[in-house]
Amino acid sequence: MLTPVRINPTLGNPTSTPSPFPTLQPLTLTPTLSCDPSETIVQLTDPSLPPSLIPSMPTPDPRTFIPGLTPGEVPEWVGLPPYGEGFWPNLGLAIIRSRTSRELWLVAYSYSDLHYYVYDRVMFPQLKDTEVFIPFTCSRHGDVDFNLSAVVTRPTRELTSEVHRAWRIDSATLTLNPVPTNDMQCGCFW
Repeated sequence: MLTPVRINPTLGNPTSTPSPFPTLQPLTLTPTLSCDPSETIVQLTDPSLPPSLIPSMPTPDPRTFIPGLTPGEVPEWVGLPPYGEGFWPNLGLAIIRSRTSRELWLVAYSYSDLHYYVYDRVMFPQLKDTEVFIPFTCSRHGDVDFNLSAVVTRPTRELTSEVHRAWRIDSATLTLNPVPTNDMQCGCFW
């Protein structure tokens, strides 16, 4: 066993006189989130809000969608996978709102002509007050898959396994397919 050694401040060198060191208290660490779960959530508007009053982030010009939006449709949200995790073509998702419903669109963004090309669309469910949409940050069977997006119970921690509906982008067929929600988690994976 080693004997603690005390530095003599006047001599600047250790002395052989043991000194009692204060007893170290156990260190209590408070865990912090690596990311705030709200960073992964798409903020959707109240369904009772008329489409003309829907704020968007930022509002894409409806003419940038090919085929174009029909009268009464507005883009409520458009997003691409996290930087460096995307695929070619630049596939992303858009939530398009009309007066009575929402659709989830599979889009490809063209940097050459600055348009979103629509490849597939599915009905997007009416969200309950406790539900949110988390795109591109889900895992299934323990494997992170940036092609997955889901409607989940609002997470209170980094990840939630309360997944209600989920879709996966199939980049080979350019389709958006529903997937089983068993053994899924969504939220912060960075």
